[in-house]
Amino acid sequence: MPAAFEARVFRRPKSRFPIAEIQKEGQWNAAKKRCRLNDEEVQMAKQLGIGPRTLIKNIPSPSERWKQPVKEWVRNLYAKKFGNRCSHVGTSKTSLAARDGYGRASRASAPETESDFIDADSDVDLPF
Repeated sequence: MPAAFEARVFRRPKSRFPIAEIQKEGQWNAAKKRCRLNDEEVQMAKQLGIGPRTLIKNIPSPSERWKQPVKEWVRNLYAKKFGNRCSHVGTSKTSLAARDGYGRASRASAPETESDFIDADSDVDLPF
């Protein structure tokens, strides 16, 4: 082969900032550890455009009892933006039993069949 032809070997371009990528990966590992996230939740955060510093900033302090844990916050944002593509997205173990099949909070006394409804014309003695 001619020497000119051998010099035209196409190579994959290297990253312009390899050190920045390594630092960013270290930040993701720190956020994953501090926020107690798994790989799936880290991927969800990346798809949402949330950075590792934002996740760490949103860790609730003990005085912020109203704030969701980062794990649930990411899952709820993902479910809101992309819909419930996964059946477990946006739900925790404790809230699975309290929800119906459509993601809404279920009522304990919700009628399941049409016969459970009370007809308005019936003479049933109601307790109220």
